[in-house]
Amino acid sequence: MANFRPYNAASSLAIAMDSLSIVWPIFYLVGVLACTFHLANGIWTAGITWGLWLTPKAQSRASVFCAIFGVLIGLAGITSLVAVKTTNPTEAKQIEDEMYDVRVKAHMTTPNDHKRTDGHKDITPEPIGMK
Repeated sequence: MANFRPYNAASSLAIAMDSLSIVWPIFYLVGVLACTFHLANGIWTAGITWGLWLTPKAQSRASVFCAIFGVLIGLAGITSLVAVKTTNPTEAKQIEDEMYDVRVKAHMTTPNDHKRTDGHKDITPEPIGMK
């Protein structure tokens, strides 16, 4: 574990989710769906608590709205998992390195081996104020 690199998010996440067993993708999926349910249910409950939908008809409409909202957010989470599982880490590394090179050439970031996909393994935070 502990191999996630924020400057190489796509490739390091793809490697972490691909190289490990099926446990972490299932853990991620259950977590995303639980958070989605919690959010949609919380919105519905907040509406009742705050007096936004008090009548049975209003509660019924709110239930449909919150259910649709929850399904859409859940689908977004599932789609992100599918995207990670179908990401080729090698291609992602190449794209990340190209992005790094463009940012250095445009003077948008300072050169730093830590930001490269083949950079050193020791992940130490940058000093405050650095890009």
